Amino acid sequence: MNLTVENGCFSYDGRHTVLSDISFCASPGEIVAILGKNGSGKTTLLKCSVGLLKWSGGHSFLDGRQTQKSPQRS
Repeated sequence: MNLTVENGCFSYDGRHTVLSDISFCASPGEIVAILGKNGSGKTTLLKCSVGLLKWSGGHSFLDGRQTQKSPQRS
């Protein structure tokens, strides 16, 4: 499974940026480590990457499919 993040940005309140311009690609067989101090955004990065939180900017893809689609209007 490929996980790709392109220009990911996230802010909880719209003013204080937690993640800014994150881009990476993790391919099958690769080992990826996310390191940082407590409260630096490691869990937030994972949640945004798989679509549990919505990026403020940027996109993420699992096997080429966007993890979070815009809601459709009826």
